[in-house]
Amino acid sequence: MDFSLDIICSIDENGNFVTVSAASEKIWGYKPAELEGKRYMDLVVEEDHELTNDAAANIMNGNDTTNFENRYRCKNGDVIPIVWSARWNSEEKMMYCVARDAREKKKVEQEIRDRKRQLVDTITELKETNRQLALVNEFRFLSDIIPQIIWTSKPDGNLDYFNKKWYEYTGLAFEQTKDSGWETVIHPDDLQNCINKWTNSFKTGEDYEVEYRLKSADNLYRWHLGRAKPMFNEKGEIVKWFGTCTDIHDTKLMHEELEKNNEELTRFREIAIEEVQKKSQLLNGMLKNLPVIIYRIDADGIITDIMGAGLKLIGLKEGELVGINALDTYSHLPDILNKLHTGESNVYERWKHFEGKDYCFEIYLFNDEVNPGFLGLA
Repeated sequence: MDFSLDIICSIDENGNFVTVSAASEKIWGYKPAELEGKRYMDLVVEEDHELTNDAAANIMNGNDTTNFENRYRCKNGDVIPIVWSARWNSEEKMMYCVARDAREKKKVEQEIRDRKRQLVDTITELKETNRQLALVNEFRFLSDIIPQIIWTSKPDGNLDYFNKKWYEYTGLAFEQTKDSGWETVIHPDDLQNCINKWTNSFKTGEDYEVEYRLKSADNLYRWHLGRAKPMFNEKGEIVKWFGTCTDIHDTKLMHEELEKNNEELTRFREIAIEEVQKKSQLLNGMLKNLPVIIYRIDADGIITDIMGAGLKLIGLKEGELVGINALDTYSHLPDILNKLHTGESNVYERWKHFEGKDYCFEIYLFNDEVNPGFLGLA
């Protein structure tokens, strides 16, 4: 019995140790002689008393027990788990028991639990990795069928992916363009602006947008619009940049041509206005010196303009009659306008006496083709 690594003991009906094997000293720190005659419940931690009493009653009722576990307090104060196997001998009124130190078992069980948890975590990580790989493959498939250059960048601004369109257009390999290698195909005049804006974006998280000329595989430069947006994690940190390069060359040239045409049209308009002003000044000069009167009457019969050297013949100044109602002032005018509307005549004569002289004016009326009203020439 003393050669067993487990504690082999017997306990009487009062719960006292009768015999205890030598293993008790190694496991509990007590020599057998220190335990014989001592109540086994004195070593059971208080929290396990009820559980242990129930198990003892079950054993004493004739039910063999294996793998019952409770906790014992060792001589040095340590609390350790103990696994019991026990049988009750009703004739001898004695419980025969085997107590095994469960610390190693607990350690192994914990290691198994840890490994299971690690395995579950690993499986979860693999599933997530596979999911992400599937998403990456889907993204790359979609980006390769889009007729536009697509690229991605790490948070530090170094580019790490280009779609198929990039390689077709530039004729470069990934090793030639990764990180900052893309700078080699940007037009020298546009490069620094691109670098400045890109540096500002990946440092501040602001959207990236810039126009530049991109060199093709046949060494031709075409205008492109570069754009990029950052992707953030739940902490608000940038984890990836997604960008595009859109060919805007034809649109750019068209806009430049339109701007050039607009400049030419503006210049032509300025020249035309200048010529009209010159001719207008010449016409006004002639009208002011010719013995005629030119005036305009709006749709309400108000004289809006009147000029000509003929005004002096009847004692009027230029602009003097502006604002009066011609229909009310000149009673003959409505009949004349009616004849104009019906197409009978647009010419009539009027006599005017001024400073002892009689003047006969031959007056022509015309419909104003620009604004509602009439134009008159006397």
